[in-house]
Amino acid sequence: MFERTGLDSGRTNAPPTCWYCIPKALEECPMLRDDFSLYTVAMATPAGVLADMYRPGILRGLEPAGHNVFVAWDDYQHHRYALAAAQVVELHGMQPVCP
Repeated sequence: MFERTGLDSGRTNAPPTCWYCIPKALEECPMLRDDFSLYTVAMATPAGVLADMYRPGILRGLEPAGHNVFVAWDDYQHHRYALAAAQVVELHGMQPVCP
C-alpha cells in the first residue's frame, strides 16, 4: 500500500529498503518484479497502522466493520475497535531515482 500525502511525501506499510538490499528484494518478491519505482527518502516517521476494524454487535460481542483501514496514532476514538495488521510510516523528502 502506498498513499501520496503531498508532493514529496506519502504513507506506506512497506518499509524503505537500503540500496544494498534492492537486488535481493527484486529477486525474492514476485510483486516487485511486475512493477516497482525507486525513490530516495530523506526521513520516515511513524504514522499509524493498517487495521481490521470492528464495531459492537447486537447479538455478538464484535462485528467486522472494515479491512486494512488506516488508523492514525492520534485517532484515539478508533483504537479500541482496531486490530492492527501492519505499521504505516510517512515518508518525507521523496525523490525519484532514474534507472
